[in-house]
Amino acid sequence: MPADHANIAAAQGAGYVIAEQADRGSGKVPRFVTKLEKWVTGDLGEDGHIVTFEGYDQASQANANATALAALNTWRKSRYGYDTTNVNKAHKGSGNHTVDVT
Repeated sequence: MPADHANIAAAQGAGYVIAEQADRGSGKVPRFVTKLEKWVTGDLGEDGHIVTFEGYDQASQANANATALAALNTWRKSRYGYDTTNVNKAHKGSGNHTVDVT
């Protein structure tokens, strides 16, 4: 597995799209929202599905982006396993997973 996506642009380069990115206004809680989505194939012959990662923050859009990106990177670690190129340096996954396909 490659290292985590460093930013939203890197995630977009891998096929994730910004499904929503909004400032809902100063009177709304949460004020800022970011949602990243991508169609991925299913495991072991199962149908594919859309994965969605959400980030919310009251202070800034940048924080909402960072939260959504962290959710995405955490999911990728769970799906593909950890790798020595990853900052966390945890165990290497033993499953036969493939890279997300659009």
